[in-house]
Amino acid sequence: MIYAEYFSLQVKSFGIPKLSVDQYKRMMNIIHIEGIILGMRESNEPNKYYTQRYRHTKSFNELTKRLPPELLYSEMIKLSESFYK
Repeated sequence: MIYAEYFSLQVKSFGIPKLSVDQYKRMMNIIHIEGIILGMRESNEPNKYYTQRYRHTKSFNELTKRLPPELLYSEMIKLSESFYK
């Protein structure tokens, strides 16, 4: 779980980030969907969940914009800056 681990490390190292409500929901959705996808991949019947996994992967890619976790985290913080001004 690349994104979940990165976000967790950032919170442990620097504390809770000041995210807007939308960016906080985005981060939580990314973590949740990443867990769902991982669970489906590790299933005993990976083909059984192909359609669901495809749908979740598509949503995951839309949320992350296929950015690596470092860039995504920075983007979410920048987008939230105006929320706290």
